[in-house]
Amino acid sequence: MTNYIYLLICLFILNYTNLCAQLSLKININTNQAELFLEVMQKIDSTKQKLYADKIELNKSESNILRADLISNKSFNLLIDSLLCNPIYDIISKSVKCKVDSSLYNEKEAYRQAFYNIYDKEMEITAGMNETWLNFYYSTLKNETSIIIKEIAGNIYRYERDISVLVQKFLPSRNQNIQPVELFLGFDGNRGSFNDGKIIFMEGIFDGFNNSELFLLTLAHEVHHAVYGNYLEIKYPKLNQLSENNHILKWQLNMVLEGTAQQINYNAYPSEVKELYNNKKLLKELFDEWIKLFREYADADNGKEYYQKFSDYYFNQFALQKLSEYCPDQNIRKKIISRRPSFIYYLSYNLFNTILLKGGTESIIRSIVEPESLLSDYNKYMDNFNNNPQVPEDIVKLWRKNFEEAK
Repeated sequence: MTNYIYLLICLFILNYTNLCAQLSLKININTNQAELFLEVMQKIDSTKQKLYADKIELNKSESNILRADLISNKSFNLLIDSLLCNPIYDIISKSVKCKVDSSLYNEKEAYRQAFYNIYDKEMEITAGMNETWLNFYYSTLKNETSIIIKEIAGNIYRYERDISVLVQKFLPSRNQNIQPVELFLGFDGNRGSFNDGKIIFMEGIFDGFNNSELFLLTLAHEVHHAVYGNYLEIKYPKLNQLSENNHILKWQLNMVLEGTAQQINYNAYPSEVKELYNNKKLLKELFDEWIKLFREYADADNGKEYYQKFSDYYFNQFALQKLSEYCPDQNIRKKIISRRPSFIYYLSYNLFNTILLKGGTESIIRSIVEPESLLSDYNKYMDNFNNNPQVPEDIVKLWRKNFEEAK
């Protein structure tokens, strides 16, 4: 009996080891942005303390005095230079805009001005990041956050092991190998955690570093993008080339990536976000708008220009408008702004989840292996599920055609 139990234990260890080994995952971690961001916020706070003691809110005149002090502070500007030199800002700054008085700033300069004018309530910046930064800074134990960042960096091997198991559940096969993933821990307050090729940014403001389960699941979501994205590039060799002009294909690719990866970490979403994901009226509005946009894009004379115009609008103004409409509590909106209603996230999750719930694991894996069949697979299992209509046949054909042309 003892030998039998010993054999079972050995088999379990062997199977677990093989399972993990089948996904060759290596994570290189960069904590520079997180550490420098906290230093910048500490410098702003100490300068504000010197001028106004413990005063939490500043009027316009006081904010201008603080700004002048920060601008003239050489060490503070060198600190911001070091922060904005982090390569992650080449990615996260692309869609950031900041308006101070009548002056408009873009990308990295928008961040610099936002730090200078952080207490200016009249300043306009993407997703209200300055207010998010202040709320985060004053509600967080800075020393504890620094310790947690170091602990994550010291335990990266455990994350590599556990993430390998989570990610494999929603992959075409279990022998996916990728180049090392570059992981940046940081604080931003706009779009949440994301991946860009082999680069992953983990957002500490919304997704948190102190909740180990949430951190693990969110990181697994982003690693899935890297692994599955690698599979898609091999399966569709013309994908990157075509998506430069056929931006609707890029949109389809993002929906496939987000729809699958969210199956890993959806259960870790805040309850308020889950309520939005399951709001039938909201989903119907998103679904109808998405169908309309697909048709308009197909008929557009300049597809690239059309895509750039609507992609920014629908992820920002439209999504924020829907968030305000369906989440009237301002405090909750601030908490979940990075998960504001969007086609790419909300609809993609529901497309794949419908297939998973109604067709089972085998069916969702089929859609993952052959994403060109996603909409037809969804229609097959769709029976007024979540009150969404079936995808019209012209959209199903266009979706399939775009993917097949990339082979």
